Amino acid sequence: ASRLSPPASIAFTASSGRGGPDAYRAVFLQGARHLLEIFPDAHLLFVSSTSVYGQTDGSLVTEESPTEPDRETSRILLEAESV
Repeated sequence: ASRLSPPASIAFTASSGRGGPDAYRAVFLQGARHLLEIFPDAHLLFVSSTSVYGQTDGSLVTEESPTEPDRETSRILLEAESV
């Protein structure tokens, strides 16, 4: 039987199913950690949310905007971004 080579890149586009903080920790934070444990040499592309920026005033959000999440689930996403 042939074996596949490990991936060079992984696009992590998970969904919590509208769960709360526990679901976010399990899906996003632990999920990202597990992927990197299994595939330590892979580049992980983590699809997050603009909610990590905390801007709700309609202003333009860019990658240079300060990360100031106002919800626990958004703080978990921000933590998962740095895994």
